[in-house]
Amino acid sequence: FGGDGQWGVGFLVATPVYWRTSVSQQESATSRGETISVANTYDASYEEYLPTISLGRAFGEHRWGFSGSAVVHELSVSNASSLVRLPLGQIGSSTTQYHGRTVLVRIGAGWQWRRDTLALGATVCAPGIRVWHSGDRTDSALTSDPLTGTVTSVTGATSEYQMDLDAPASATAAIARSGENWSIEMDLTFQLGSSPRNVFPEYAESRTTVTGGLTTIDSVTISPVSSNRQSVLNGAAGFAHRVTDAWWAHAGFLSDRTPISDSQLFSRVDL
Repeated sequence: FGGDGQWGVGFLVATPVYWRTSVSQQESATSRGETISVANTYDASYEEYLPTISLGRAFGEHRWGFSGSAVVHELSVSNASSLVRLPLGQIGSSTTQYHGRTVLVRIGAGWQWRRDTLALGATVCAPGIRVWHSGDRTDSALTSDPLTGTVTSVTGATSEYQMDLDAPASATAAIARSGENWSIEMDLTFQLGSSPRNVFPEYAESRTTVTGGLTTIDSVTISPVSSNRQSVLNGAAGFAHRVTDAWWAHAGFLSDRTPISDSQLFSRVDL
């Protein structure tokens, strides 16, 4: 838009990260006449959204652009476990569920130079500024030990279990070469790491213990869930070929090394 046709505006909603995992496990072991059975189920999903709006303008061979984006993290975890010990008759079960969302905003800038069959470009994004975070957590656990006559119940629930993830600074440099019916492009992206942070805060549960008719009530502290990011460098290369006047075929490959390091939340994963 614009009277001279040199202005451009764009809108994008990307999902650069999305995973869902589900685990169901059951094991039994026998030793010295005692049988122990353990069952566990785990379901989790995590996604990141990047709604972005951008504005750019051409100045001869150079093009400049600026963007504003929201970085939205969404996480949901559900876990249930049970334990049975025979012949002692010890029984235990527990469930945990927590959800969280973090919303950050960040700005970016880009530059491109183009002449004939060659183009160079670069983009930078500032660290995200958190504008919203929320979360909740519910827990329950019950153990019964007939040998000692003890029953223990642990419960907890809060809507203030707020997830706090970040959006680190990043920079990309790219080069492209094109012919009449083909083009090839390569780029490198650097993402800055960050120090360990508490993704979820410390959490307290209420514990009730009944032993021989005597009831005691106290609390159990759950440690915060922490995570940290490494500085990483990713690369990509792509090729395009004109099939017809109106259609192009594209192909490429990229490295996608996640910046999440050792973490209670994500473990160590290289995608």
